[in-house]
Amino acid sequence: MVKGLLFEFFAILIREGCLTSYSTMDNYARESMDRFKDVFTYVNKNYHNRIMVKEAADIANMSEYRFRNF
Repeated sequence: MVKGLLFEFFAILIREGCLTSYSTMDNYARESMDRFKDVFTYVNKNYHNRIMVKEAADIANMSEYRFRNF
């Protein structure tokens, strides 16, 4: 379930033009992308297993609440 939501999240970011060149992002945007890059990598490596929101939030160094509402 988390995998599908993350793919949907990135699709929305791309569609809305939120993902621009990494070099043109401000520091906050770069930090956010770095957090989710680690989550996305984890999901890609573990897509065949059940992935819980808590796991993804931990990788992003966020609480579950903040991760769900990011």
